[in-house]
Amino acid sequence: MENTKKKSSKKKLFERYNRFGYYFLIPFFVGFIVFQLYPIIYSIAISFTSMNGFQTFSEATNVGLGNFSTLLKNTPLFITSIQNTLLLWGMNFVPQILMALILAAWWTNRKLNLKGNSFWKTVFYLPNMIMVASIAALFLGIFGYPNGPANLLLTNLHIISHPFNFFQSIWGTRSIIIFLQFWMW
Repeated sequence: MENTKKKSSKKKLFERYNRFGYYFLIPFFVGFIVFQLYPIIYSIAISFTSMNGFQTFSEATNVGLGNFSTLLKNTPLFITSIQNTLLLWGMNFVPQILMALILAAWWTNRKLNLKGNSFWKTVFYLPNMIMVASIAALFLGIFGYPNGPANLLLTNLHIISHPFNFFQSIWGTRSIIIFLQFWMW
C-alpha cells in the first residue's frame, strides 16, 4: 500500500513538472500569433480591398480579385519585380548553401588540421552580431561616390578611369545587395 502511495505521489509530481513545459511554450505562441499569424491573415484580408494607409479595414471598399487583375495587367512592373526577386534569391541562397556546406566540412574535419579556425569562424559569424543598419552605413561609405574607398582603390589600380557611382547603377546596386546578403546570412 505504501509503495502504491509512493508511486502515485511521484506520478503527481511528474505531472506537475510536465505543466511547466506548456507554460514555457506560451510566449512562443503569443509571439507567433501577434507577429506572424495575425499579419499574414490581415495581409490576405486587405489584398481584397481598396484602401489607403489612412483608412481602417472597416472603411475599405471590397474589390474582390481586382487588385490581382491590376497586378497581372501591369505585367512589366510585376515581371521586373519577380525577376529581381529570383535574381537575388539565386545569387544569394545557392552560393550560401554551397559555401556553408564546404566550410562546415572543412571546419569539422579533424584530418585537415586547418590553422586559424577560430578566426575564420568569427569573421564569418561577425555580420550576425552587427546590426543591419550599421553594416548598411558601412557599405554606403565604402561604395560612396566619388571618394569612397572602393572607388579610390579601383581608380588607383587603373581598373576604372573615373569614379563609378555604384548606387546610380542597377547592376552596381544589385551587386552590393547580393554581396551584403551573402555575407550577412
